Amino acid sequence: MAAVLDRIHVVNAIVALRDQDALMTEARRRRRPGERLPGILFALKDLVATKVIRTTWGSPHFAEFVPGADDLLAARLRQAGAILIGKNNTPEWGQGSHSFNPVYGANRNPYDTSRSAGGSSGGAAAALATRMLFVADGSDMMSSLRDPAAFCNVYGFPPSFGLVPRSAGGENFLSTLATDGPMGRNVEDVARLHGWALPRHALRPRERGLCGPAGRRGARATHRLARRLGRSLSEGAGYPGARPSGAVGFEGLGTVVEDLPPPFPAEELWSAWITLRAMFSVGGPGALYEDEAERAKLNPSLSGRSSRG
Repeated sequence: MAAVLDRIHVVNAIVALRDQDALMTEARRRRRPGERLPGILFALKDLVATKVIRTTWGSPHFAEFVPGADDLLAARLRQAGAILIGKNNTPEWGQGSHSFNPVYGANRNPYDTSRSAGGSSGGAAAALATRMLFVADGSDMMSSLRDPAAFCNVYGFPPSFGLVPRSAGGENFLSTLATDGPMGRNVEDVARLHGWALPRHALRPRERGLCGPAGRRGARATHRLARRLGRSLSEGAGYPGARPSGAVGFEGLGTVVEDLPPPFPAEELWSAWITLRAMFSVGGPGALYEDEAERAKLNPSLSGRSSRG
């Protein structure tokens, strides 16, 4: 805990930091029976509601907001014995490829503080790279935990929607655009956190979890290789970056790799994506967009998406 607090302000990754004396006291306490993550330091992305800890969504409208209750992930972490030290920085409303907002400012890249840590899970990635956290939570709509992981040389895994239970409230079919997933400094830690977060919750009927033996084994299920793997190629469809050599390692381990054409032309997919993303924005910053004074506080990108939505 002391080592983390010494470097907490280096890259502006962890924000809404709790009282340091209280954190040191909590770090000294003994393990309680049944705790699965005793003493593990955790800072949740500032899109997850946390009791007693400020939750701003990177928005000046909620700059001083302190929730009265935890979201599901925060509640599970506390019950497991983890120490919630603060929040991970994120762009305003979690919408953006770079983690900066008017509440906490810019989240810097630990390898070069003049550069970006990526977004929207930039705070988590930078906190992992600076060894302030062992593991972290991320959320991903369009590479929001994958890009920061790449920017900061750590790992991020976006599972299929519904595998990680979420807190209920205000969900609709647009919610399936995003998924929550684990981040870590190595694949084993990512698998462990993923397995711990998987169990279904009785009040979350839409979440499906893993069924059968894979679900019972939790994190160990990620070690099983698929017998068949589909590889999407870019020729003639406008998808950049696909490399035919990308699955060679799987082929060497006995997996059959099949080349698949992209299901849609890239231009049509992009048009659908930005339209759905704008509709999704109506549920968050869009609610503020109707108020002229609040609209003026939104960054131009969010204001434009809300208007389009």
